[in-house]
Amino acid sequence: MVYESDDKHLKISVRLFLDDLEDALEPASGLEPYDISLDEHWELTQRLLKDYFSETLQLKVKNKSITPIYLGSEIEGDAMWCYLEVQKLRPFNEITVLYTTLKEVFDDQENLVHVRVDGIVKSCRMFGDKNQEILIWD
Repeated sequence: MVYESDDKHLKISVRLFLDDLEDALEPASGLEPYDISLDEHWELTQRLLKDYFSETLQLKVKNKSITPIYLGSEIEGDAMWCYLEVQKLRPFNEITVLYTTLKEVFDDQENLVHVRVDGIVKSCRMFGDKNQEILIWD
């Protein structure tokens, strides 16, 4: 995640392996097997990803929930980059991140989260029962 107080947009990029993402989205897709890379599945994939991220990525700034907008995705090799954004976000020095992507598929899933605010990076690792972290910039 990248935030620059000049443009007041929190830009979010998420990289997921295609096979893992297919395992996560297949139940909601109604397709078996579900192949994200097929052109005829692209629109369905975009709708599913929008819903999936609304459930697995939640943010709070100043104790107020903020909802990222799903912008789209692209396939790069064996992975998919997904893009989200929060617009018109006032400068902040603390963000709460709840991130559970792929945890319903893999018991041992670990998610790394990096948030850069005006050039300063804070990171956290979500694993096991730890799904939420508060990152603070002094």
